[in-house]
Amino acid sequence: MSVLFPKVNKMPSWNWRPIYYDPKKDEMEQKLKAYQAKRAAEEKAAAEGKTPDPNYTPTLHRGSFRESHEDHMSMRQKANRQSRLILWITVLCLLIFTFYVLL
Repeated sequence: MSVLFPKVNKMPSWNWRPIYYDPKKDEMEQKLKAYQAKRAAEEKAAAEGKTPDPNYTPTLHRGSFRESHEDHMSMRQKANRQSRLILWITVLCLLIFTFYVLL
């Protein structure tokens, strides 16, 4: 019987312990868990219609990124943008005029 079904040994179990312990990583994981729990509570309160912080005032508004970008552009970039805009408006007007004349 042992010829048909030979005995197969089990794999040895490994008792592996990490050699390197990083206390910063452990602290970061704890902070992350605390932040995620706080964020979940804030989202739950926001879903119920309650504001978590009454002193909060949003500083972003529609177009604020574009305004910031345009404030930091150089004069040459602004001139290039304006000339491209004029070019495209001229091309559009010529196309409209051409189709009007042809039809």
